[in-house]
Amino acid sequence: MRHGPTQAGLQALGMLLGLGLGWTGFPLPLMAHTLKAAHGYEEGLRETRHRMLEVLARELAAREPSLRLKIYGRGRLFTPAEMWIGLMSGTLEVASLPLTTLRGVDPVFARPARPGLATTLEDAYGLAQGPLMRTVRETLARHGVRVLADLWLPGALIARDGSCAHRPADLAGKRFDPGGRPLGGVARAHGAVLQEADKAPVSGPSREPAAVEAVAELDILGGLPLPASACVTLPGPAAPWFEYHPVLMSEKTWAGLSERQQAAVMEAARSAETYARVALSRALAASEARLATAAREGARVEFFTPEEARAWIPPAPPVAPSPAEPAPGASAPVASAPVEPSPVEPAPVVPAPVAATLPPASGGEPRPTPEPSASGAAPAGAAGPSEPLSAPAPAPVASPVVSSAPDSSPGPGGDATPNASDFVPVAPQARSPSEPPAEVSPAVSEPKAETPGAVAPDTQPSAVPPPPRSESAPR
Repeated sequence: MRHGPTQAGLQALGMLLGLGLGWTGFPLPLMAHTLKAAHGYEEGLRETRHRMLEVLARELAAREPSLRLKIYGRGRLFTPAEMWIGLMSGTLEVASLPLTTLRGVDPVFARPARPGLATTLEDAYGLAQGPLMRTVRETLARHGVRVLADLWLPGALIARDGSCAHRPADLAGKRFDPGGRPLGGVARAHGAVLQEADKAPVSGPSREPAAVEAVAELDILGGLPLPASACVTLPGPAAPWFEYHPVLMSEKTWAGLSERQQAAVMEAARSAETYARVALSRALAASEARLATAAREGARVEFFTPEEARAWIPPAPPVAPSPAEPAPGASAPVASAPVEPSPVEPAPVVPAPVAATLPPASGGEPRPTPEPSASGAAPAGAAGPSEPLSAPAPAPVASPVVSSAPDSSPGPGGDATPNASDFVPVAPQARSPSEPPAEVSPAVSEPKAETPGAVAPDTQPSAVPPPPRSESAPR
């Protein structure tokens, strides 16, 4: 309580000094906002990922004094497993981590490391505007994370048993740790036994390392400890795969920046990306330095040949053959369901001439066909009108045939047209007046269209034609 007036006096003096400095044209410096950046690697000069964040912090401070970037390396502030959660929640502003470690969040994050997608550093950076990287950026944005700068790292293999691995066939029967990269499927197809080391618990006894491990070459150049009997296979003129290792920022942090601050962040990120690309190109071009670095760790070093790098490309899935394209202007064929064959129907019966259907007269000669009269009326004994009729519907196969009708079934040759020799005259049978007429089978009980010139069996004319009518007889 005794210090109350003293503290109040000091605060009043500070306000007066501040007003005085503001009036004299020397305002107090603004309090800079500090952004946290984390990564899980060493902090030496040989570690390009750490140096990339240092360039980002230096360029950001030069462009926007109100922003500061503080770097926490080797997982001191966030472990690699916590960085992604911190970015989504906004508790971590900036992070540098390989995207393959996020394959459990979305499988698309492992696709940039597919073998054969890029074989040189120039090819890898040329994927930035491709459809795959646009999909990756959109997926990150849906999870609340933004890409600030790209970093592509070539891959390498470490064989701890001393036998160098160059092709997938060299891993047959060995435990292989792909680190979540798509080349694990290629190695498994050639007989390798996959062992994911990153699935082991963080705390507790660690498992025995795999015989062969896939890493980024930058891990080896950065001082990754290697056993004395190890054999390291580094990329030569072509690399089997490249890893996407971007610098990410939380969308919540980005939304809290002003437009001027956002522009300064993007300019600083472009400078950091350019630095990392040039530094990595120089490191890959210095083969002797790469050999000396690995030899200093006590390992034997070999390089991939272009043929060995292409051996890691997975085979393309089989593509179903597409139907032939129609000619321009022609309509595409429409696929139809298979049609089952229908039973063979008998051919329609062609009506025979009237002379062939009439029984012969008493003299044994067939009677000629009556000619129509001049008035157009049908003569006596004609079967029906003279106008043309439609073709009769074919009778069912199982229908019985009246004995007096000609057989119209197709012969051995398949011809259903009756011949004149097929018609045999049938003499009328005597029937008592009390005897009912013969019943017709139900199969033919339905009325059918009459054929011109055909005569029903029960209505056949007698053998003797009626006498001609006298003109003098009354009508």
